[in-house]
Amino acid sequence: MLGKAARAGFETKNIDVVIPVPMYIENLKIRGFNQAELIASAVGIEIRKPVIKDVLIKNKDTPPQIQLSRGQRMKNLVGSFAVKNRGHIYGKTLLLVDDIYTTGSTVRECTLELLKSGAAGVYVGTVATGLIPLPTE
Repeated sequence: MLGKAARAGFETKNIDVVIPVPMYIENLKIRGFNQAELIASAVGIEIRKPVIKDVLIKNKDTPPQIQLSRGQRMKNLVGSFAVKNRGHIYGKTLLLVDDIYTTGSTVRECTLELLKSGAAGVYVGTVATGLIPLPTE
């Protein structure tokens, strides 16, 4: 479990808040759940840290990353995340949780937005890495 790995891998007392990578609201309505949010909730319980689900939002519908080349993935998510209620993260160290890490473009964009909005630092935790061949450009 990611929570146990987090406890074993680094000092979780430095983490103030757990933040899941959000989904675009219309896609969330279709799917009915956000897998990163479910994982973040379990991690929060394991490391005894609060999970805040409504600070980081995805404000733009983008094509699924799985369909894109590495270069397209790096550009696809630029500007698609925003922070609301900055007071919840200002000066805090966050654990950003996503389900899978392939090129890092999703967590990069989220991390940049969180830091720009005042987070003191951001750790990233995922449960899987993607080693699938990416489409060529």
